[in-house]
Amino acid sequence: MSVKTFFVRIQNLATLQCILFGLKKSSPVNLERLGSNYGGWYVPTEFSKSNNFEKFLISVGIGHDVTFDIELQNRGFMVIAIDPLEESCNFARNSELDQAKAKIIKAGLWLNSGETRFYPPKQENHDSWSITNSQYTSETASRFFPTVTLADILQEIGEKKSHQIIMLKMDIEGAERFLFNEIEVHHKHLDFMGIELDYIHLLPFLKFSERIKVILESRKTLRNLRNLGFFLIFNDNFNFFWINEIYLSKIKVQN
Repeated sequence: MSVKTFFVRIQNLATLQCILFGLKKSSPVNLERLGSNYGGWYVPTEFSKSNNFEKFLISVGIGHDVTFDIELQNRGFMVIAIDPLEESCNFARNSELDQAKAKIIKAGLWLNSGETRFYPPKQENHDSWSITNSQYTSETASRFFPTVTLADILQEIGEKKSHQIIMLKMDIEGAERFLFNEIEVHHKHLDFMGIELDYIHLLPFLKFSERIKVILESRKTLRNLRNLGFFLIFNDNFNFFWINEIYLSKIKVQN
């Protein structure tokens, strides 16, 4: 391990501790990790037992690993997979996903429907295109892709809140930073969330003032969600997991 890598890890650990201090709640449910080592996410074990609900996974950012999506399909979930890249969508279409229980949308998730500029990753063979240019690449290589909103997706699902379980999973290369307000608006529809906070861990090492700003902003976001009954219960490095107290009332009624 290089000296720089060591200090980056220490800085990331300190950043996480500053964000999480006093804002993480002990989990009221058991969690299990599903999917591959690369593409796995944590979910409540109750997802396997909740058979009296229509269950939906909004999977934002497919990439080239849908092992988690397949696992949730096996637990009765309809998968709505969203990715702006044609090759990622084709990967999902040609995977072991049951296409009868999946809807694949070639678009990015953003604040508006239409088209939005995306920036490429530094490595050409990667699929991590970013609205926020998280890898600081040239605008000349950017492209416009279709985008949809969270409201668009929830409208597609339909509103039967007491009879539905909806999980939102997001890995969107920093754009999640600007979608938390939308999540707050629609929080009553979402039961569980797993979001990779790329906007934090992709910060350059020496951006100290920006890091402090991001820590304060992230703590505010966590408090806002907590006040709405959306509790942060677990983190796997920069993958954060929230549970909605509405979900807890649903499974209590079922049990």
